[in-house]
Amino acid sequence: MAEARGVPSKVFDVDLDDAHLRHIRQVIAACTAPPVPYDAIPIPKPGSSGTGFLLLAVPRSPYGPHAVTARESRVGLPLISATRPYAS
Repeated sequence: MAEARGVPSKVFDVDLDDAHLRHIRQVIAACTAPPVPYDAIPIPKPGSSGTGFLLLAVPRSPYGPHAVTARESRVGLPLISATRPYAS
């Protein structure tokens, strides 16, 4: 993901297959404490088979804050502040 000062500036296509979704689930479960609940929302790219965008919707959690326990992970978690209570 391309970013400028911590804010995404460009998105890239990803595979929307079960293996990719399973990998994301495993990384989030293994690398956050307590595990972060989320909904994966695949958005297929028109005219492309099996690729598109993947939104991860993370509801507010009564168990927050959640810690990222593995910095090597390629899955990034947005920083949330009081002025921006959701990832945009």
